[in-house]
Amino acid sequence: MLAEGGQFCWYLQNDVEIIEKLSIGRLSSLQKKIARAFIDYRDYIDNDQLIEKLREKGLKKDSREINSLLHTLKFTVSAPGDLYKSRMNKYFPIGKSFTSDEVLRWINVVLTEINLSYKVQTPVQAVKYLKKHFKTKVIRKGNKQLILGPNPLGVTILKMKEEIEDKSLQTGFMNDI
Repeated sequence: MLAEGGQFCWYLQNDVEIIEKLSIGRLSSLQKKIARAFIDYRDYIDNDQLIEKLREKGLKKDSREINSLLHTLKFTVSAPGDLYKSRMNKYFPIGKSFTSDEVLRWINVVLTEINLSYKVQTPVQAVKYLKKHFKTKVIRKGNKQLILGPNPLGVTILKMKEEIEDKSLQTGFMNDI
């Protein structure tokens, strides 16, 4: 939804208009990804906050920033019973703290339990990955990550996805890393 020169398009009001813009090829691949993200998450996240987060990441013109945001949004609004979300919540309960080595070990356990062959390789990657899912705080004593809660973006959630909606997206989490 970024226009030429990085200007933000406020005029794309409905799916038909957005889809027309996507189909005629006037948008770059990053702009298309941003437009698609708005369509996918506008019913779940406060629209003003969603637009601001997309704009903030889109202005960096780096698809990795958008991919990271999409990963966080997908996890934030996924159904509580979603396999991936339930495993992350099981191994990283709110109020518990973890060293970076523990984060690495437990994230790889989660990925194994949901039958993904992808593995996080380093403790630094693991902590970054954890922060896509939970709001955390560093505890200097012991150099641990304290899990403060869900929703690391601090966005207003309008509703969560229903169980049936998540079935087609189970492997989608790893596409956004």
